[in-house]
Amino acid sequence: MKKRKLLLVTLNCILLFVAVLAVMSAVWYINMYGNMGFAAIIFTLTTNNESVEEGILLSFFIKAFTPALIITILFSLMLWSRPKNKLVVKDIKKNKEYKLFPFSRKRASLISTVLIISLLISAAFIVALPQYVISILDKTRIYDYEYIEPANVKIEFPENKRNVIYIMLESMETSFFSMDEGGGLSYNVIPELYQLATENTNFSHNLDIGGWPVVTNATWTIASIVSQTSGVPLSIPMKRNTYGKTSAFLPGIKNLQDILAENGYYQAVMFGSDGNYAGRDSYYYQHGADVVYDLFSARDAGIVPQDYKVWWGM
Repeated sequence: MKKRKLLLVTLNCILLFVAVLAVMSAVWYINMYGNMGFAAIIFTLTTNNESVEEGILLSFFIKAFTPALIITILFSLMLWSRPKNKLVVKDIKKNKEYKLFPFSRKRASLISTVLIISLLISAAFIVALPQYVISILDKTRIYDYEYIEPANVKIEFPENKRNVIYIMLESMETSFFSMDEGGGLSYNVIPELYQLATENTNFSHNLDIGGWPVVTNATWTIASIVSQTSGVPLSIPMKRNTYGKTSAFLPGIKNLQDILAENGYYQAVMFGSDGNYAGRDSYYYQHGADVVYDLFSARDAGIVPQDYKVWWGM
């Protein structure tokens, strides 16, 4: 009987730790990467993480795992510990005694179960899991009525072609503008980009430099690259470290690189980090790119020292 009770208490403590860790991890993820949706989390957990900065793992351990462990230990002691010498607090005026550990095992189990369920539900809402489920069940007709298949369209280039420079910025958003300019800060920290947007064509939800609605499966690194260059989201099952390496990377699409390659363009892609991260090099190489330069290319070429690395790139 004692072994059974010990097993139940141990199992309860493990489940409590998982629930607390889920909440702490959800909060840590949102603070670290922003609210990009649950699909981005699935991709992060199931794809190539070889180039993840060690500082990120240390941050998770310090800000999520360790606090979750401490909280679980404290709650477990409060709910389940049974000291030999029962501690009580005496109220002299009312002539009453109050036990510091008033919970019976049945009540402790009930409290713990409610706490576990509440924490798991909270974690689900923090990472937008309900919205993710709704997006899976929701059916869209946008590709039936709006999407134009590039392979079925004749694209004519001029005789004297012009060079194309395509710049992508990681983790850039309009919240970096001042509040007066539609951002979220007291002053604009990217004034040059704001000027570029005001003086040229920009895509916005208002007449100012606004944002753009978040599209499911198009918010993280490789998903954003795919959606920008092909017009489709990255809505496919991803296998850890293998997609695009042992099989073709979205062989059914025709993207910008394919079109440029067909029209005689030499294409060089440059990353400040490891090009292998998230299968980016595979995506570009398999769709018309001639060469991918990255941190390791720069080291080999002597552009930066062999031990050079800032954050996770250059």
